[in-house]
Amino acid sequence: GKFLSILFLVILSIIPTFIYVFSIYYLQDDFSNIDLASIIGSYIGLMLLSSLFISISVFASSLSNNQVISLMIGIAFCSLFYFGFDLISSISIFSQIDLLCKKFGVSYHYFPMSKGLLRLTDIVYFISSSFVFIKLTELSLENRIR
Repeated sequence: GKFLSILFLVILSIIPTFIYVFSIYYLQDDFSNIDLASIIGSYIGLMLLSSLFISISVFASSLSNNQVISLMIGIAFCSLFYFGFDLISSISIFSQIDLLCKKFGVSYHYFPMSKGLLRLTDIVYFISSSFVFIKLTELSLENRIR
């Protein structure tokens, strides 16, 4: 319930930005100057990125009863997934598996989406990662009840 309500709030906060797209599209002289496909791809990527960060944050909140500690854990996990794997892959010790480390990170999958390129592997990455963190949250809450 918490995941869906936060996702709904994120979607509600993104919807007003469509006004900018429509106004730019209809105020220009030549309708071929704006790339609507890349804008739609960027919005889809933003929704998928938001769903992953929400699921990571909900998981972090299930680990602790203290809200501040949950916030810090959530920021650490989201930062690790966005920046951490790129930083790990740039270390010379991991030069043999640098591409594998990058593929675990969010930025590897989000960057093409922010340019409007929707690949099935990126979409599957975001949906499956969100699902994994939701299931981890469920397991964490079940263990806390016992």
